[in-house]
Amino acid sequence: MINSEFRSRGKDLKRNPIFEIRNWKILSKFDIRNSKFWHLPLHFAIGLVGLYQKIFSPDHSFWSKAVFPHGHCKYTPSCSEYSKLSLQKHGLIKGSLKSLWRIFRCHPWSKGGLDLP
Repeated sequence: MINSEFRSRGKDLKRNPIFEIRNWKILSKFDIRNSKFWHLPLHFAIGLVGLYQKIFSPDHSFWSKAVFPHGHCKYTPSCSEYSKLSLQKHGLIKGSLKSLWRIFRCHPWSKGGLDLP
């Protein structure tokens, strides 16, 4: 009797679109780990970097080509592009720390060159 109850319960859960069975665990589709809202702070940070690039950046903004026709940054990619790439690759916390470390390394005595996240 117990086995038949378990089997029928399992079939009901498989048919229910709210629940998903993976590796014998029942995961709700409303679980925060499966939610797209979990990634909102990351996308917000990437959007802020993009806004900075369009308005203030000496390498990417609308006014920069007249002032710096060949670019201004000694690193490739520029610091803002590095921040975008590191946020996309490493996530919000580690990407932010790597971006800050890159900004601290950008000073007049640095060698510059290729620096990928």
